[in-house]
Amino acid sequence: MADLKSLLDKATADDFDGNDPSMPRNKYYSCQVAFATTCGVSHNRDQCKHEFCWTPEPDVTRVKFQMWGGGGGGGGVCCCSWGFSGGAGAYSELQNIDITNCKTEYRICIGPPSCCSPVQSCGYRGCKSYINNGYLRKCDGTTCAGNFCAEGGISGCSFCFMFNCFNCGIYMDPRYQTTCSCWFDGDLGYPGRLGGIATFCSNNNACWYKHYTQIPAMLETCKERWELTRFCAQNMPGGWDGCKIGQGYLMGSGGSHQRVPGQGGISGSAVGGNCYCGGPGGPGLVRVSMFT
Repeated sequence: MADLKSLLDKATADDFDGNDPSMPRNKYYSCQVAFATTCGVSHNRDQCKHEFCWTPEPDVTRVKFQMWGGGGGGGGVCCCSWGFSGGAGAYSELQNIDITNCKTEYRICIGPPSCCSPVQSCGYRGCKSYINNGYLRKCDGTTCAGNFCAEGGISGCSFCFMFNCFNCGIYMDPRYQTTCSCWFDGDLGYPGRLGGIATFCSNNNACWYKHYTQIPAMLETCKERWELTRFCAQNMPGGWDGCKIGQGYLMGSGGSHQRVPGQGGISGSAVGGNCYCGGPGGPGLVRVSMFT
């Protein structure tokens, strides 16, 4: 009968560096690095304020890129109005790029958070994330991915006299079926969708309404999910939930401009003549997995 010692995996000479026998040949099998930003806002969805230059380490042979666009901003409000939240940024992924013989520098552009909108109507479109140089190939190994990017989320919009006009259930943004943020030149991707409003079935009072906001796909290694955030006052700017919504979740905590990456901003609420800004959308994000 085999004993425990004989069943254990044993290192061989091939597992160590020939120039330094004390060092393993493979320092790691896989590793990840993420590029993100939580400061700065932008009105221009094609503007890249946050650029990173990155070159793979010499012993990396394959890389995987995952990319999220920034979230759309919420709509501003005046008089008696409320609105739907901004849409999520799109997700795009290049699954398996063989860089054994082609290690280049990559210029990675991260969409900054969309700006708070003071305009009564729709907020600002989310900013796109993209990589426009370096060795980029789809999983077939030959098709160039020269337009690898993830668009920013659609802006949220506000409407007059929305209060107490819904029945029981979840009501999606009227543009939900026709408008989304798109992904390009990836092996896999998911569009970013607009959210909705969830009402309280036992009491149709608007104080019980909740924002129904999409969390972008693949942030938690699964497809997109939805988050409910209670609307707790009738005179509030859309950025009020920025600190609360991000606590303990990814890198979203710490201020009204620091939402979960790719999540849309909350639209404001006004009752009685005041005006309030819509909340900013979350920033974009790029995650790189490296394999030896």
